[in-house]
Amino acid sequence: MKQIIVQIVQHLRPGGIETMALDLLNQLDHQCEIHIFSLEGNAQQAISHWPRLSKWQHRLHFFDKQPGLDLKLMWTISRQLKRLNATALHSHHIGPLCYGGIAAKLAGISNHVHTEHDAWHLRNKASYRLQCLLIHLLRPTLVADCNEVA
Repeated sequence: MKQIIVQIVQHLRPGGIETMALDLLNQLDHQCEIHIFSLEGNAQQAISHWPRLSKWQHRLHFFDKQPGLDLKLMWTISRQLKRLNATALHSHHIGPLCYGGIAAKLAGISNHVHTEHDAWHLRNKASYRLQCLLIHLLRPTLVADCNEVA
């Protein structure tokens, strides 16, 4: 059975996290099927600002999340994970950890890797507490992208 891995990012605009997600998709595509979920934005905007995405548009899914908490989005993502028959989730940063991690639990996906790319957001007490709670409840395998972040 082919592994179907979903990476989830906040948005698909050129940046370090997004480039890493695309590089993983590109490098691992022959071994498994990888999709990228973007919480924010839509395909047309993303591809027009970052033409590199057009090659993978059939593997990109956009949820056009607006600012603020959107509890229904967790259910929407969960349904999409089930439709794809996803076998694993790879979240990048705190927003995708929250939305993707909870959606993966709702979809019955237990394989969850979370990559932390920086720690600036943990200086905020509320973000720190939320991240600690999410890690405790969701129990992802934690990865840092460099020693300083670890």
